[in-house]
Amino acid sequence: MAFYNSSFIILFLIYLFVAVNAYKLNPGPYVGNDSLTLDPCLSKCSSNDTINDCNHKCHCAVQETVMIDATAKQQKFHGFGINLAWFAFVMGRAPESVRNQIADLLFDKENGLGLNVVRYEIPGGENPKFFFMNERERLPGYEPVPGVYDWSADESQRWFLTAAIQRGVAIQEAMAYSPPYWMTYSGSTTGGPKGYPNFNINYKDQFVDYLVTVVKHFYEHFNVTFSTLEMFNEPLADYWTFGNRQEGCHIGLDTQQILIPILHKKLQEANIPTKIAAADDYSIDQTLFTVLAYNKMGIIRDLHQVNTHTYAGNRRAQLHEAMLDVKKPLWVSEYGNGDNSGLLTARHIMKDIQKLEPEVWCYWQGVDMAGSGWGPLEAHLDTVGDYTFYATPKYYTFGQFTRFLKPGSTFVSTSDPLTLAAVRDDTLTLVTMNCGNVTFDVSSFSNLKYQEAQVWYSVPWKGLYFDKVGTFLVEDGKVTLNLPVAGVSSIVIQ
Repeated sequence: MAFYNSSFIILFLIYLFVAVNAYKLNPGPYVGNDSLTLDPCLSKCSSNDTINDCNHKCHCAVQETVMIDATAKQQKFHGFGINLAWFAFVMGRAPESVRNQIADLLFDKENGLGLNVVRYEIPGGENPKFFFMNERERLPGYEPVPGVYDWSADESQRWFLTAAIQRGVAIQEAMAYSPPYWMTYSGSTTGGPKGYPNFNINYKDQFVDYLVTVVKHFYEHFNVTFSTLEMFNEPLADYWTFGNRQEGCHIGLDTQQILIPILHKKLQEANIPTKIAAADDYSIDQTLFTVLAYNKMGIIRDLHQVNTHTYAGNRRAQLHEAMLDVKKPLWVSEYGNGDNSGLLTARHIMKDIQKLEPEVWCYWQGVDMAGSGWGPLEAHLDTVGDYTFYATPKYYTFGQFTRFLKPGSTFVSTSDPLTLAAVRDDTLTLVTMNCGNVTFDVSSFSNLKYQEAQVWYSVPWKGLYFDKVGTFLVEDGKVTLNLPVAGVSSIVIQ
């Protein structure tokens, strides 16, 4: 029996070590859906192929020149970010060592993704008699009954917010998915019948007071300064139905027109630096519609910035022009997908940054459900007490953007829709999905004496993650590289 007990203890300690250090293991295999990654030629390639072999099979070995235009300056970039809901609510209860490992992987500037923005959900708090939501989505609100605040609520999500700030995350935004349940028609933060409007307008002042009180309390007691407050989340959507598995609330433009000026006034009266962001619509086209409506209503002046999700829609150029007209900055505050390779995300980032010119770009959340393909990190978020997690290929693909396109960089135009270019101090950084033999012409930067280019790959099908390829000379303002198909390459030119 003594031998059995000691063996059991040893096996348990081995299991605990592996579980706690899961992030150090190699990511799972590339299982990206070819219809998502848009690289069906990969069916012809295997991990045994060389980069050159696969490039030839995919007809990606043709010489091409990409022009980088130093004179065509675009937006100044404040960084990449994530939403803390809902993973932080669950993983914030994990053992401290696990929490710190996840926080390091997401926010550490040297060894992690180096994210610079976090979005914190101010929970509405569900009616205690309903149990529609999964474990990860049932966040407790700060005002569970009218006039009574519980500042011990949501401690686990707050832990990750603090951990992010401690690791150098410079920008924090507060957001709400729904008012508290007692301010809704249905008595639930999940939504109204058939997705109808669910916010009871008679509580307009109480809802605004709730949000401002929380933001001010964080400012005065938790040492958190939210730069902006977003009181809506996909508010024009009709899928926020009673019995849904997450908080959500249909709030029409007529109600938004009432709420935004009240919020603006009460934020000023609270004497805190937090400004207003809106409206986090689901699609680019919806956001365009909302911006034009806000401008016509005269409430666009109360906003500091416009937030959009980019799950759908294609009117990027029109939204960009509208933002120039109203003179407001734009954030891509949420986007995500189930392609675990990260290649679809990479293509989406390219389009958003080139066409929308946002100052911030946020992925949905840092940790998502195991096997979903949605998370850079994944875990069993609905299994109580299971805090094991692992990195997916998406973590490394996304990291090619977050680690190399630094906050404070200014984007410049390129001749290639699959290449981003940004300048910070005396460094030019390119992030590209182009492949084959590609020449990058940086000769327009006549005032900078570029000498060499350092290159890193993340290539999911090949199992290469943050793989440093080498250093190459920049000659006559040009550098030629052989880049992999279905991968993301970062090129730092100094």
